[in-house]
Order: sequence, then C-alpha cells, then structure tokens
Amino acid sequence: LFGDSDPTSAKPKFGSYWIKDGKVLGAFLEGGSPDENKAIAKVAKTQPPVANIEELKKEGLQFASKI
Repeated sequence: LFGDSDPTSAKPKFGSYWIKDGKVLGAFLEGGSPDENKAIAKVAKTQPPVANIEELKKEGLQFASKI
C-alpha cells in the first residue's frame, strides 16, 4: 500500500501493488490523474520485477512513473 488514504485529506490518493515471486502481478490507484492512472496501468501490464518491497512501498507512485 502507498499514498494517503485519509478520507479527510483534501485530495486523498492511494494505491497498491500486488507482488508475487518478486514481480508485480497487479496494481491499483485511487484518486490519480489521467497520467498517473496510465502509469499504473502500464505497471500492471508489463509486470516488472521488484527487488525490494520496502523500497517499492517508499517509492509508491514514483515506481510507476519509472516504468
């Protein structure tokens, strides 16, 4: 899980990556812009490897923008 899921936030934006055997199998984003949603969809489609899950949690949406 990543982002801000607090419903009292001005613009809550949060998401999740599903990881199995060191690879992204799925991704979800709520509250993202069209470009961010496109980046998340690309992650889900390409299923890139993830070397460090804790690092992925810290990167959050930034991970998707690098794919």
